[in-house]
Amino acid sequence: MRAQSLLIHRILLDFIRLNREDTGKELDRKGFVVPVGVAVGYAVFNPEYDATLEDTVKRADVLMYQNKQDIKRVIERA
Repeated sequence: MRAQSLLIHRILLDFIRLNREDTGKELDRKGFVVPVGVAVGYAVFNPEYDATLEDTVKRADVLMYQNKQDIKRVIERA
């Protein structure tokens, strides 16, 4: 599961890098810089961990917030 999270993280970083290379900056329709970020979390139902679908959604939510924190750390270092 961690490897999948790292793959998503790498794809998002590539998206950010390519967007900056293409435009030099992110702009909204008024010309202001608008930073954009995406955090993704997903989980597959696993009867070893999940009694209900809600348990699966909660795990996905936790993974999303972990991914969000990882992205923030990488952006701060850039």
